[in-house]
Amino acid sequence: MSCLVESIAEAMKNLPILSKYTDADGVKYRKDSNLKDVCHLAETIRRVCNVAIDDLLSSQSLSKQQVIEIVELVEREILSQPSIEPVKRSVVSDPLAIRVKQENQLIEELNKVGNEVLKKCPQIGSAIEDAVVKSLFIWHGCLNIDKVCRLKDVHGDELIERTQVHDWLVSQSNSNPWIRRGFTAARFFRQNQKKLSGYNWIPRDSPYWY
Repeated sequence: MSCLVESIAEAMKNLPILSKYTDADGVKYRKDSNLKDVCHLAETIRRVCNVAIDDLLSSQSLSKQQVIEIVELVEREILSQPSIEPVKRSVVSDPLAIRVKQENQLIEELNKVGNEVLKKCPQIGSAIEDAVVKSLFIWHGCLNIDKVCRLKDVHGDELIERTQVHDWLVSQSNSNPWIRRGFTAARFFRQNQKKLSGYNWIPRDSPYWY
């Protein structure tokens, strides 16, 4: 069994618990499962496959454009692909949720991402697992800050946890250069949707602006 297959099997058996938030009207909503599950996959594959992530020079060698291309690749090949045969692992039933996908489908999608990243950005590593782990961490850093910069959430409510998410990502970025690359490239993501977002709340000395 390859370590990627072993990693996905373990990750799907130990999915993180999803927290909820309450809007201004007292309505409770479950947070986006994919924001949790992408990082969970990355952490599990990193541990099981023993992937080193402290290669600062490799992360810095990626241009902002390359980082955004990696984020878009993860979006296209994993987050935009619905489950072919949904699996009931939790209360989540969204066909686009990672946690409802068959392990074989998820492995196939991750392999597509890994192979494509190795072709476009060979400096990211030499193995599929290297490219997959680092790509998922990049996506995590980018999408988590991108989502809290939006003026409204998917339910049309004001976002109230912006500062907490920002500070959490800054803390993660201090020990994980790949999360930092996604975080610092996020302002170049979805340029055509900037009118739907606000950035004045982000501290001027934040790594976000680097």
